Amino acid sequence: RYTGTRNNRSWESAYSLLLADPEYNKLVIREVKRLADQDARILVLTNRIAHGILLPDMLAGEDIEARFLSGSDKTAWRAVKLNQLQKGAIQVIVATEIFEEGVDAPEINALVMASAGRSYRQVLQRVGRALRKKKQGPNEATVVDFCPLVNYYLAQHAMSRVAVYKAEGFEFMWV
Repeated sequence: RYTGTRNNRSWESAYSLLLADPEYNKLVIREVKRLADQDARILVLTNRIAHGILLPDMLAGEDIEARFLSGSDKTAWRAVKLNQLQKGAIQVIVATEIFEEGVDAPEINALVMASAGRSYRQVLQRVGRALRKKKQGPNEATVVDFCPLVNYYLAQHAMSRVAVYKAEGFEFMWV
């Protein structure tokens, strides 16, 4: 659970402050590094382009190869990066909502939800990126989500995601 500086701002303002918070981002990087040390192929999802640009730079400081992809990237470029992930040339893709639907990447076995939100459909779409039928081994994935207890709205959204995880029978543990 992330318990950084508390605020009583609107959801939008609180979310912007969260994504700019160095301690929150260190926590995200720590979890990606933990998964990378286990040789996971990782998808990190964020809602903001600026956040998506920041995270690979921070990961480079941990000697982790990561690429950021957004809706402004051409489909062919995204396919190249997915191919590199599949072959192990890169270990982490950081992406915006562009990866929530229509992406088949069974090599992804870890998902880090560096974003927020509460939509049932959106949570399932995101988790589905890591639960694609695997070519080898069991169809399992590690999903890391964060519970920011710094703002009423962010906490309520986190609890909504917990409800989704419970309703779907997922085993989960908050970071």
